[in-house]
Amino acid sequence: MAEKDFFRRLEKALRAAALAFVIWLIPEHQYRNLAGDLGEQNLSFTILLKKGVLWTFISTVGQIVPAFKLPLNTLETAVMALSFAFVPIDQAFYLAVSAGMLGMMLRDAYIFPNVRGMINQGVDAFCGLFFLFGVEVFEHLVSPAHALPWKSLFEGLTAAFLGISMVRIVFRRPDDEKPTYQTTLAVTALWMFAAIAHKGFTRVPNFFLFQDNVFMGAPMWLWIGAFTVGKNRLEGGLSTPIGLFTKNKLMMRIEQVLVFIWTPPTSKKEQIVSTLLLSLAFVAYGLPQILVLSNWALGNTPTAIVDWPSLASGLTAWLSLSAIWFYVRYAHANIAVELNAQKGGIQAS
Repeated sequence: MAEKDFFRRLEKALRAAALAFVIWLIPEHQYRNLAGDLGEQNLSFTILLKKGVLWTFISTVGQIVPAFKLPLNTLETAVMALSFAFVPIDQAFYLAVSAGMLGMMLRDAYIFPNVRGMINQGVDAFCGLFFLFGVEVFEHLVSPAHALPWKSLFEGLTAAFLGISMVRIVFRRPDDEKPTYQTTLAVTALWMFAAIAHKGFTRVPNFFLFQDNVFMGAPMWLWIGAFTVGKNRLEGGLSTPIGLFTKNKLMMRIEQVLVFIWTPPTSKKEQIVSTLLLSLAFVAYGLPQILVLSNWALGNTPTAIVDWPSLASGLTAWLSLSAIWFYVRYAHANIAVELNAQKGGIQAS
């Protein structure tokens, strides 16, 4: 009797776990009705899983055509091809680009017809490119000759993630989106991770001693300098002191949040310094590409020697990072305005 009761409870727990997985798996705009129907049926957990996976597959494939947007997919294909342009144009290249675009189309079909926010555009790009990563892992297992080398794969994935995220943020995000504090920090962390990862994979000719330290360190310290201009070192907020030791817990919480928010400087001098440091940071980040192009333009490097595919990949990532940064700053500015309004209300009360 106790053994039967144990297996009954185990079956119930497995069925609940399978239903939770199906609810997570099914597209958001469809799972309410479908999950309710599946939940009302007295199905075993294996049949429940099979039905959920099958429905998700049929639903996603059925929405590929209506989710397809020719201008957006054309731009994404161009970015994908540029991101992997440094590898030989052979079967492995075509496989990587095709798998990446199929992954993006499947992701668009999965979420169709929802138009999601800025941070979700980066998530969608990551999911689509994860499909490409899975295909390449499979190729390494069954046909290594048709797979990209691991270093080339990760370098291309980094550039593709940056470029496709930029395209989707610019052309796909809702116009009335209001970023939250959590999404602002998430998209900033994602941007910084992509910038560091791409810099680590960038192939740069030898120009001078310790150039790797300069190319990696200069943008980081200039960016940190631009971020800290106008910050109060004790509070982390704007230049105007609010009172670190205030007894108002909400005020303290706002000040803690402002530590991680890019707050605009209040004085004209600080604005000039911040803008200058930020501009230098982006110039320093693209310095390898600038040096390659300058040497070629001055005739110091023959055209045949220039690694044009690698240069195109680096320029794509650099321009993508610069463009995405405007939207990162937009998100920070919105949060800063909201928090400053809350601070003003607390001071007035």
